[in-house]
Amino acid sequence: MAPTASTPGSAVTQPDRPGVACGQRLTAQYAAQAPGGVQVVVTGVHATGPATAPSVDVAVTAGRSLRVAGPPRRLGIQVVVVRDGVVVDRIGGAEWPEDYRPKPGETGGSGMAARSWSIDAGQPHAEQITPSHWTACPGLDWTAIHADQSDYQVIALMPMPQVFDNEGPLAGPSDGLLGSAFVALRF
Repeated sequence: MAPTASTPGSAVTQPDRPGVACGQRLTAQYAAQAPGGVQVVVTGVHATGPATAPSVDVAVTAGRSLRVAGPPRRLGIQVVVVRDGVVVDRIGGAEWPEDYRPKPGETGGSGMAARSWSIDAGQPHAEQITPSHWTACPGLDWTAIHADQSDYQVIALMPMPQVFDNEGPLAGPSDGLLGSAFVALRF
């Protein structure tokens, strides 16, 4: 895995998700639904400034009552900004908070407590995905993107979650991705 953004003056980086490398074609394959009909959907895009990446509202939905669970690495939602099939930026998806100071060699995700979300029909789990220096693509001109948004697409991705109903897991853990494309970047 190629390294991505790092803290200034630090040798610490967070690895790219496979198929989601800055400046390369988006090759990550993703499913539209997880077991139980769970989906991840972009519901809004909001400007954060004239030269910065937007924040993105994402909902994890299902048509019935379910529980989605896993460690933070398994439930981390990332929004990928794509132009002509090439990854130009990644919003969110960081395993560390912005102010975290990891130790050299640390790659995140280990020893973190599991997360769990309840999802009911008509009551999705909502998250606002915000830019992160840990995952942002370097050298991007967001002023140019803001000026010509129609050329860009945003895609919400998350590792395939483990899904439970009242009787237990609907399927075993999977290494796949769950995702959906938002036709055009508009905010």
